[in-house]
Amino acid sequence: RGLWRGSATHLCGVCLGGVMRLSLLRTSQMWAMPGGDRQYHGLQSYVRRCAIFYTAGAAALAVAYPLDTAYTCLAADAAVPRRFRGCVQFMRTAARRHGVLSLYRGFPLCLGTAVPFVAIATAV
Repeated sequence: RGLWRGSATHLCGVCLGGVMRLSLLRTSQMWAMPGGDRQYHGLQSYVRRCAIFYTAGAAALAVAYPLDTAYTCLAADAAVPRRFRGCVQFMRTAARRHGVLSLYRGFPLCLGTAVPFVAIATAV
């Protein structure tokens, strides 16, 4: 049972992130490539595509990241008795003790590491 602790939270975060990313791709494409993608060629097309993918990914990450933080803390909670009963109780406790932004610790690092990933994945 201990191996599965937090897995529902992780699954919700992954699904929410994927749905958000896919739903934002079209919106960010209309923003970055007005008039369609056939109007842009070469480096301009590449940079605009990178902007589309990064914007959609960053927005989805902003929504799903607190669930990833909750999953990590729930999975690592090996205290007896457990400190957190579940995801909602963890989020309330973290927000009360450390502020809401504590759920986003490490978020800037994720945004920064996404830049080379998007650049390479778009080029391939």
